[in-house]
Amino acid sequence: MDIMFDSNVWRIVATPSVFTNEPAIDDFLLINDAVRMESLVAYISETVFTIEAINKKQRKSIIGGTKQNIKAEERKINGYLGVRFSIGPGEPLNLDSNPILKNHLNDAIQLGFRIVRLPRIGGLINDSIEPYRMKFTGRKLDEYHKRVFEIAREIESNNAGVAHIKEIGYRYNKHWIKGIQDAPAEFSKEIAKAAAE
Repeated sequence: MDIMFDSNVWRIVATPSVFTNEPAIDDFLLINDAVRMESLVAYISETVFTIEAINKKQRKSIIGGTKQNIKAEERKINGYLGVRFSIGPGEPLNLDSNPILKNHLNDAIQLGFRIVRLPRIGGLINDSIEPYRMKFTGRKLDEYHKRVFEIAREIESNNAGVAHIKEIGYRYNKHWIKGIQDAPAEFSKEIAKAAAE
């Protein structure tokens, strides 16, 4: 069985010894054993280590201030001049500023968790998780992207996921990411909560 764990529970599965007051700890211990015995394949989204790894008080400024890395390269192909554009993330994040999250990641990796990338044009990345991310190529990559975006559209159509933060951003600018930056400071908590969604 394959399960994608939510950001609220993956740490309990990965490091149950830290969550002794968890009311359902016995269930989490069973899940931990199932992952360890490989009867359950555990996945977590990379967003746990990108958006959710940002301190809540800093989310507004970091998300709103994210700059994409846009490159243009002239190329000559078969005697024709062409231009190739690439859009990627700006400055990468890392886990050095969040040692608790880093420890839980180490426990999750040792247990057998797999980190799934959620592709976004110019989105945030975290170099710390790059070696652990699942990597697809060719047709598998195409199928994966198709399925991920299908699920993302379904989530957003139900007014969940990125829909919340986009709605806040659009209040202040026609480009929602710029709107997050332009939003008044009193919306920082609302932005932080929407970013975690």
